Amino acid sequence: MSRRATEVERGGSFGRGAWIGLGAGTIVAALAVAAAVVLRRSPPTAPAPPTTSPGRTDASSRIDDSLPTTDRVEESAADLIRAGRLEEARHWHEARFPGELGPEERGRLLLASNEAQRVGSMDEALRCLTLLVESDPDPNPMSLVNRAQLHDQMGHREAALADLDRAEAADGRGGYAAAIAETRCHVLVQLFRFEEARAAARRYAEVGRVARQKHELLAEVHYVEGRLEDALAELERARETGSDALLSTDLAMAHLGLGHRDVALGLLEEAEGQATDPVERNMVIAGQAWAWLHPAAGAPDLERARRHLVRLEKGHPKRPLETCARAVFQSILGDHDRAAHLFGVCGRRWTNYPEFGLHYARSLRALGRIEEADHVRSIAARLRPELAARFE
Repeated sequence: MSRRATEVERGGSFGRGAWIGLGAGTIVAALAVAAAVVLRRSPPTAPAPPTTSPGRTDASSRIDDSLPTTDRVEESAADLIRAGRLEEARHWHEARFPGELGPEERGRLLLASNEAQRVGSMDEALRCLTLLVESDPDPNPMSLVNRAQLHDQMGHREAALADLDRAEAADGRGGYAAAIAETRCHVLVQLFRFEEARAAARRYAEVGRVARQKHELLAEVHYVEGRLEDALAELERARETGSDALLSTDLAMAHLGLGHRDVALGLLEEAEGQATDPVERNMVIAGQAWAWLHPAAGAPDLERARRHLVRLEKGHPKRPLETCARAVFQSILGDHDRAAHLFGVCGRRWTNYPEFGLHYARSLRALGRIEEADHVRSIAARLRPELAARFE
């Protein structure tokens, strides 16, 4: 499902980050506000030329499912760092911490981290945030939340929880309690620690200022766990305060999981009209394609799915809905090599929509990667047992 932004940052979806304030009244605070959106919702990179795989059919070849290139990641990050005059980011690549950085350097370092993530260099972004945090003897709690969210995106969930624990300990006045609780909920969902995730969502309800967010957090927990009716109920409560493309898409995904394709398609049509930027539009279009491929919603219709997939613009390869919808299409066509590659790019993010794992496992098995296939299928079957039992 999509993830909404934290209170500190507007826009985003389930699986995207939270945000940084490095001191009110400083230049860094202004830089943080300007840069905050990037970590959570990485804008599309420049399009890469379409690639083809041996054996792809004519229908498949008309879909540009190539991923943005990151061939120039190192050069782009280094250029940005040099432009910020950070003395090669204080021995950047060795991640040495020479002492406290000044406000201007810290602001530039934050922007460098955001740029590194934008071009897909997660390791560079993490090095930058680590320098930002560890060079400060008393790190701002939001800097730790920021790094926790990046750890979450990279699959380092225990490291993310450790940063959140540090942030909570440093947050004497509780000013960052909502961002900490929300981020903790997202991380715990990815670890399938659902009861703890619900506790974090309830903590957000106590301290958060965005009324709708508490329902969306609980919906995220319920949805991934497979409690689709409960997820739908929470999303409907959230909708009472207003709707947008993210919420309409989430409602559509819950209905799809229950086999309500027509209802889902109606919600996605509504969501497309609500989309405010290319990121949201891509998410909605991918949802429309997935509606015609979802195993709980009847037989797949490849032609209708293809009509939506060809409309997708290049996006960040780790956004699970658009990348995995392409992967499912390839899997059904029989191009299992391409499908497995696309699923693999998302890492564990496919579990945001557990049904994807059934197709992922099928493609891995077709490639002879039996141990991986069994592992992926065991996760999908745990989260969607009834669907897994009849899927083959």
